[in-house]
Amino acid sequence: MVESVTNNPSATGTFHDWTLLLYGTADPAQPGDRIHPPTPVPSQS
Repeated sequence: MVESVTNNPSATGTFHDWTLLLYGTADPAQPGDRIHPPTPVPSQS
């Protein structure tokens, strides 16, 4: 089991030298998921 503040409020720690990998699929994973454009939408502000 991974220790976390959810199951142990006194647990503390720091991540060092980690990599975040995000991936997805060309099609939405679920039928109700929105389809996002391949490029960021410009800010409307």
